[in-house]
Amino acid sequence: AGIMTNNSKWTWRTLTLLYLGALGYLCFAPQGAFPTVTNWNFFIPADKLVHFCMFAPLPVLLFMSFKREWNRVSQSYLAVLIIFLCGVLVAGSTEIIQGLSPCRSQELGDFIADSTGMAISCLLLILYQKKTFEKSRTR
Repeated sequence: AGIMTNNSKWTWRTLTLLYLGALGYLCFAPQGAFPTVTNWNFFIPADKLVHFCMFAPLPVLLFMSFKREWNRVSQSYLAVLIIFLCGVLVAGSTEIIQGLSPCRSQELGDFIADSTGMAISCLLLILYQKKTFEKSRTR
């Protein structure tokens, strides 16, 4: 079982690195590198929805990359909080760096969309951990 856990952990870490590379490309490639949406009739702007979707996987990938057996569910909640705070730092840093770039712009709305995506992922992680922890205690 230990070998499977190790392989699984390295699979998650590899996926996380690939995701971070893709995220870096999406955040720092010149704006002309991406298609634009012209006819968008949804109440959330298309670019904010993209930012939400770009950052939503980050907490899950990080959590699974460093997951371990927790003695208390509160320890896993603390891990999720730390992951969220690290994600917010990443999102904020990307916006600051974009503001310094001549081919990108810094937008508070993008940061809010990034953080909202991560917050919802973290809430789902907490629900998952709560359910998993309760299930393991009933066995």
